[in-house]
Amino acid sequence: MHKLFVYTCGISRGNPGAAAIGIALLDEQGHLVEEVGELIGR
Repeated sequence: MHKLFVYTCGISRGNPGAAAIGIALLDEQGHLVEEVGELIGR
């Protein structure tokens, strides 16, 4: 069975305000498999 490690982060500036998310998927050896970063707020 293979494992993936998922790391997430989110932040906003103000409420309501600009917001963003980030996601990183790493394999068992710590190699980056995929990463995503997006602005999700204003």
